[in-house]
Amino acid sequence: MKYNVMDIVPVDLWNKLVNECPWATFYHTPLWASILTKTFPRWENVTWGVEFDDGNEAIFPMLRVPLLGKAPFYWYESMVPGGYGGPIFRQPPQPEHYAVIWEHLHKFSNLLVMGNPYADWEALGFAKRATFTHIVKLGDFENVFRNFSKSRREAVRAAIRRGVHVEVAKFDESYKTYYAIYRDQLKRWGKNAGDFYPKKLFENLASGARKHETIKLWSTYVDGRMTGGALHANGLPGIILSPFIHAGFKHLGANSVPFLVLGVALFYFYR
Repeated sequence: MKYNVMDIVPVDLWNKLVNECPWATFYHTPLWASILTKTFPRWENVTWGVEFDDGNEAIFPMLRVPLLGKAPFYWYESMVPGGYGGPIFRQPPQPEHYAVIWEHLHKFSNLLVMGNPYADWEALGFAKRATFTHIVKLGDFENVFRNFSKSRREAVRAAIRRGVHVEVAKFDESYKTYYAIYRDQLKRWGKNAGDFYPKKLFENLASGARKHETIKLWSTYVDGRMTGGALHANGLPGIILSPFIHAGFKHLGANSVPFLVLGVALFYFYR
């Protein structure tokens, strides 16, 4: 099989493959890569692609960061920070397509790929390490709600009785309030806070939300005042990745439970 490696991927082609690949997520998009590199300038977008002579195409979203100052030693990740990564394809890949991807990956000596459970990772021959994700089939919410723990169900009902409601906020207008709530969570967690995200990340997400409907902020309100929220990014068709940005979040998006804004968000953020 003949092929051509693209060191620079056209954004139009990148977006096209994201829309066509059944396991692509928000973290595979050029928008997410742009938000990250604008927020964390040390990270560089080094996404590459492959054009195959049978008409198939692949893109491997990837960022890198220098390990030793200006020396040419890098850490590569797909996709930062702990979001789903790896190759996406225009057409269902065959073993020969994966073989080309695998051959090209050998040029990167320090590479971490966060596995997507919908992709065929066996074909790439990666060394595995244990992690987890949550997959919830959405549809009849009553069926989802019944699987919540008893304490969570009671918390949701209590919050509703006290006037808590959920709606989609205009993130470009509400991100400052959302960031203030996040900062308050950091203070409350104190030394147990596991992560810190700079205000610049929220600003760049808000900028992206103005142009792309994939970014939504589901927020909880009490008496007209925002008390919490969950930042959602549409990725896989029919699936919402709902990363809760709070003081103990280790992997943005990869370990979050979809739709818990109707459960945990009401319970966790309500005061």
